Amino acid sequence: MGATIIVLLNHNYVLFGLLNAATFLLSAWSLIRQRQILQTAEPAQSARPFQRLPLRQSIRQTLAFLHHDRSLFILSIFAFLINLLTAANDGMMTVTLLSTPRLWLNNYGYTVAVLNMTLSIGLIAGSLFANDGLQRLSIMKLMALILAAAMSLAVAFLGQWSIGLIIASLFATGYLLGKINPRISTLLMMRVPEKEIAAMSGVVGMVTLIGAPIGQVVFLGIANGVSPAASWLAFGIAAFCLLILTVMMVKKMPASD
Repeated sequence: MGATIIVLLNHNYVLFGLLNAATFLLSAWSLIRQRQILQTAEPAQSARPFQRLPLRQSIRQTLAFLHHDRSLFILSIFAFLINLLTAANDGMMTVTLLSTPRLWLNNYGYTVAVLNMTLSIGLIAGSLFANDGLQRLSIMKLMALILAAAMSLAVAFLGQWSIGLIIASLFATGYLLGKINPRISTLLMMRVPEKEIAAMSGVVGMVTLIGAPIGQVVFLGIANGVSPAASWLAFGIAAFCLLILTVMMVKKMPASD
């Protein structure tokens, strides 16, 4: 988001610095103003602190619970795979746009900024609008829609027909990701015992984030070593195969997951 704002401000770093300082001051002012409410909401500390397990034992218990809960285990694997795909989008778009000026909006830097901003706006909008009909869909169905949007993005870059289709695909991807992240957090709170929520959230988050560098190495390696078109083709094929697998899992998993 910071890079996007810098481009929109025509690289006016003084103005960007002032805006950055203003946001920090606004955050500090909000905390100071609401400090009484925050202090009241803070839970009282128990006299006997909770005894923490050794790290190795905690990880072992968390992985055992995750393996025992089949639905949660499958969701974690699919979150890893989807993050593997979507994390490579930014780099692939940057490399591809360098050789496709007909897709530019005014200039290269402005186009990259708009695309990154579109994904961020989609994430924010997806988190804000709760009652849009998508709340009735299961997490796996939302994942299937994300993969469909990823396929649309790959087709848009392969065909190079319209920057509008690229923007729409990115917004849809961000909007659906904004829906799915709170749902997974809620599912963890509902399914995992209270004493294990923190450890389970850490493990699921770690598994998901591991996919990002792997996807970037694979698809950006293809883009730089072969061609951007080859990377988008591999991206689209991977998204299609994962979409078929997701649709198959939707039929096997409970609708509440």
